[in-house]
Formats: sequence, C-alpha cells, structure tokens
Amino acid sequence: MKTKIFLPFILGILLIANASAVVVYGGWSQGESATAEILDGESINFNVDFFSMNPPIIINVKLYDAESNLIYIFEQKTTNTYSFFKQYTITKDIYEKSGNFELIISGSDETNSDIYTLNLNVRQSGISDTDAPELNIIYPVNGKTYTSNQIDHLTFYVFDENLDKCWYSINGDDKNEIACHIGTNTIEFDVITFAEGENTWKVYAEDTYGNKAEKSVTFYFNFEAPAKEKTTNKKAKVIESDKDYEKAYLKQFEAKTILLEEPEQVQEEQVSGTNKLVLVIIVGIIALLIILMMIKALR
Repeated sequence: MKTKIFLPFILGILLIANASAVVVYGGWSQGESATAEILDGESINFNVDFFSMNPPIIINVKLYDAESNLIYIFEQKTTNTYSFFKQYTITKDIYEKSGNFELIISGSDETNSDIYTLNLNVRQSGISDTDAPELNIIYPVNGKTYTSNQIDHLTFYVFDENLDKCWYSINGDDKNEIACHIGTNTIEFDVITFAEGENTWKVYAEDTYGNKAEKSVTFYFNFEAPAKEKTTNKKAKVIESDKDYEKAYLKQFEAKTILLEEPEQVQEEQVSGTNKLVLVIIVGIIALLIILMMIKALR
C-alpha cells in the first residue's frame, strides 16, 4: 500500500493560562482548516502535538465522512501530562472508498479548548473529475399551472459516474436529502405543501469529488380550478362546451327564421280562403240571375 508522507503536518495546540491558540507548523494560517488530496488506495500520515500548562488535556482525533458520520476514532483520551505528541496514518482500510472526509482534531484543558480540521478528498485512481453531474427536472413542468393534489411526486434525471448524493428544496426552504441513482429518479410524496401562486422547486446533485449541479423549475399552483362560463337558452339547457354553444347559437337563428316565416304562411292561407268565398258568392249570384231569367221567359 502506498503511503503519502504529508510532512510537515503537525498540529500544535497551546493551552496556556487563559490564552488559547492553534499553532500549525505546516505553513497554514492560524484558525484555518487544511485541505489534502490522495488517490483511492493511498495513505496519508499526520502528526498532532498538544501542550498545556493546566492538565489534564482531553484529546479527540476523529475521522468523519461527508454526511458527518463517524468513520474512525484515532484518539479519544485524557492525559495528565503537559504535552502529547503522536503520529497517525489514514489508510484505505479506514476510509474504504473514495469521497470527501473530515479529520477533526480537538483538545481542551480546565480553562481552554481548540479545534482543527483537515478536509481530505480521496479521489479515484487515475481520474481527475472536475465536471458537475448532468441534471434535469422532468416533473413538475416549468411554467405550468397545477391544481389541488396534482403534484405528488418529483421526477428528475441525473448522470455522473461518480454520483454521490442528491437533495431538493422548495421555495428556498431547508434542503432535503433524497436517495438517487444514475438515470431517471421518481420520488413520491404522501404530503407536500405548496403556496398558492408561484413556486420554485430546486434539485441538487453532487459527485464524490465535490462537483455540484443544480436545476430549478418554477410552476404555479391554484387551489381551485377556474369555473367554466355557462350559457343557457330559453329551455334552460346547460351549454358546457364550445361545440354545444355553437349548435345552440345556430339553432336560435333557425328558430327565429321559423317564427318569421309563420306569419306569411297564415296570410297566404287567409287570402286564399277569402278569394274562394267571393268566387262562391259570384257564382251563386249568376246562378240566381239565370233562374230568374228562365222563369220570366216561361210567362
């Protein structure tokens, strides 16, 4: 196993009287954390050096992963001496896989305390990944308006060979970590609260090298769908669609045409009846005159 000697990497913590200071002999500024990078499979050595004029000294040297889970305890003890010095090695057996880690070294005595952090990036052998994950939100749809109970899941696509984790936030609230994998991910929700009007859903993805990507969609939420405008005709039939409205509209014109035509037909029938009556009267008069003339001739 390769060993990367990270020297000088000495942490000196001075706890003297009422004054406390972190003194680093590796060239880093006081109060700042250090950053180191190794390849997956390599090891890294580091030294710690504690001093105090007020023992006992409480010493903690621990390694955490990117989610702040405790990975390994190098030192967790109390010493009654005025100083403590020791060298440690972070090996593959300890960190197990590539990713980001935090080595936190802390010391305290009866009056003071100090803490120092090493940010360690373990990257895959022979790979230098500086590209952020590819990320797209599929649902909800950007710019769309939704109604009650329509948004009950989140669907997004993410791709990165070194994908580590994903999380989301709604309208800038707390970030919620979610399980994700390469490809299309659908996260279903039992209960989710949206504000009426404009909402923004943001999704984040990060790979094991710390490269991050984020995407957001803005959509609109109405608790009640707008009611359709209803039009009724004289028979109070509800008109609900554009086609029904069009048919009813044309039918009204047909009804008006019939109403306009009916008086003309009545007038024609009335005129025809009058003419027949006049003709009958004339014929009767003529017949009566003929009869009178025949009687006179017989006398």
